Amino acid sequence: MPEAGFHVLALSAECVALLEHLQLPDVRVLPLEELESGLAELAEIKASRSLVEYYFTLSPVLPLFLFEQGRVAGPLYYLDTDACVYQSFERIEELRGASAGITPHRFPEDEREREAAGLYNVGFQYYAGDAECLKILRWWRDRCYEWCYDRMDTEGDRYADQKYLERWPRLFKNVRAIAHPGANCSPWYVSRYQLS
Repeated sequence: MPEAGFHVLALSAECVALLEHLQLPDVRVLPLEELESGLAELAEIKASRSLVEYYFTLSPVLPLFLFEQGRVAGPLYYLDTDACVYQSFERIEELRGASAGITPHRFPEDEREREAAGLYNVGFQYYAGDAECLKILRWWRDRCYEWCYDRMDTEGDRYADQKYLERWPRLFKNVRAIAHPGANCSPWYVSRYQLS
């Protein structure tokens, strides 16, 4: 999308080198070390978790860092690296007036047991950058700092970074569950639709 700018959290030196070599327009590379250098608490967390658990922990850290450092003012769309974008995010009209948007997993009936790990998917999110949005991100960051592991906790109410999203609509204002079928279209529910 030529009108959009992309901030990429590069998790390795190889990723930084590749992106710098490609010189993609409107892509701003944020090396992991730069993010970590401003957040001393991450060193202890990184040492106590597996690599994937540490990456899960960074899910709320990245957008909050971008807002707090003034690198973006909003809106901000968060995408996992395996996402593809085919049309403008402006088509998701239900996000107008929202402070944050999250996408349901939309598991088919025969895979509903997977909802135990979370009703919402972290792979695509929307952040307005307003005060409520920052409140949400700070709360989520604090929860992930406390507990963010690649397993279900003993009470069954936490799993990695993702199960926390279920609490957002109850705890915060202006959180929207994105109903648009093209937002975060995943392999587990795309078979319901005819694609063209």
